[in-house]
Amino acid sequence: MPARDTETLTIGEHRVQISNSDKILFPATGITKGEYVDYYQRIAPYMLEHIRDRPLSMERFPEGIEGEKFYQKEVPKYFPEYVKRVDVKPDEETPTLYAMAENEASIVYLANLVTIPHIWMSCTSDLRKPDRMVWDLDPMDLSFAEVKMAAKLLRYLLSELGVNGYPMLTGSRGIHIVAFVPPEEDVETIFDFTKKVAQLITRKLPRLFTVTYTKSKRGKKIYVDYHRNVYAQTAVAPYAARAIEGAPIAFPVTWEDVDDDKLDAQTFTIRNVSERLDAEGISWSHIERVRDLGSARERLGELLHRSRISG
Repeated sequence: MPARDTETLTIGEHRVQISNSDKILFPATGITKGEYVDYYQRIAPYMLEHIRDRPLSMERFPEGIEGEKFYQKEVPKYFPEYVKRVDVKPDEETPTLYAMAENEASIVYLANLVTIPHIWMSCTSDLRKPDRMVWDLDPMDLSFAEVKMAAKLLRYLLSELGVNGYPMLTGSRGIHIVAFVPPEEDVETIFDFTKKVAQLITRKLPRLFTVTYTKSKRGKKIYVDYHRNVYAQTAVAPYAARAIEGAPIAFPVTWEDVDDDKLDAQTFTIRNVSERLDAEGISWSHIERVRDLGSARERLGELLHRSRISG
């Protein structure tokens, strides 16, 4: 097949120029930039539901997974107008403009730059009031079966607090547990809640969980990372492909999936996810937000107090 230097896609009302489609991004599996862009074009309607109206950090690997990788936060001047901007520091004299994906064309445009989008926990209506919180379960030399067990244990603890947790494969090694809240509490309150949940489950199950930040001191445990809930921190966007051979994706799953012995952190890739979506649709089609975070905080405080006494 002759090389395609550039081509133009019409995405909705916008035209997106695609370059170097034949460039190999994932050498072992032969996945090209064109295939990468095609995936994002297919997945854009699903992804848009999760990233719309949020500042994005852009993880980029333009020369493929064996080339340089870097993060890009502020929007370059050359980005087209249909990629919206948000000033995340409106009180500053010089605007700090982050990209947003408000339409499918923006997602495809970012894919052409070989970007992995990472999202804020809050929307632009009030960047200091998150509408989601996340715990990242990161294994240290443990099997994925142990990660899935840890995820179910965290789910049970959250349910005791009246909080629904939703699992997402990271496409790397672990699982994110995401909870959705009304954008009413300030970011410090949300961070404090997620921190205390991590501390509580670590106190209850210290042989399995840790909140120790230093990797060399964690041992063979599941690290419960709650730091993504700090203001301006990000988490990988649902459906984003990862810069790992085979192009596994961060994929929202069900708890029934987590019970499946065959499920792995990299089960879904840009080449096979369409089969799952065609067969079963969206995993998080009916999200329940936390109705009363105040009551959840009170219950959490009680459980922490008991754990101190019993400990």
